[in-house]
Amino acid sequence: MKGKPKKKVTHLRKKKSLPFYLIAKPTSPTERQQNREILEMAEKIRFEKEQLAMTHYPNENPVIHLAFLFCLYAGLRFCDVKDLTFAQVDFSNRFLRFNQVKTAGHSSASWVNMLLSDTHLKLMGEPENGDKSQLIFPLPSHTMCLKALRHWTTRAGIEKHHTEKYTRAVDSLKREAIDSLPDISF
Repeated sequence: MKGKPKKKVTHLRKKKSLPFYLIAKPTSPTERQQNREILEMAEKIRFEKEQLAMTHYPNENPVIHLAFLFCLYAGLRFCDVKDLTFAQVDFSNRFLRFNQVKTAGHSSASWVNMLLSDTHLKLMGEPENGDKSQLIFPLPSHTMCLKALRHWTTRAGIEKHHTEKYTRAVDSLKREAIDSLPDISF
């Protein structure tokens, strides 16, 4: 998508936190309303992800673009994604295993084992010259990434901060495969 977005995304979120689960058999009007709100939020976030994937701007850094989309679709923190190498990926079994930066050394559950979808593999690409020690996303400094992300989300018409963990939780509610990423062209 070049230029301004066709639809502006705005959020009127309430101060209270919405739970990240759907009630299987809602019995009260309150439970039905809660399910409706969660599904509406999931649709808005899905729309934003698709809009971000299609939004480009002049002189953008394609690695930042791919890394942030990977964060959104995988539900991983930036600090974990910036240090990922191809050695941590088992392409034949579509599996990623790494130690979380935030909890490493503090928790016995800091290792993450994650199945990779077609979208994840497409965003990661393959190592150049078969060198598995290279970074998947060789990113510039954290400050440069934040600056690019602010520019990119503004260009996409999104006026809020994205939280990758929240996005992943909402995606899991819908029980959808994540293989619907639009083609990314540079």
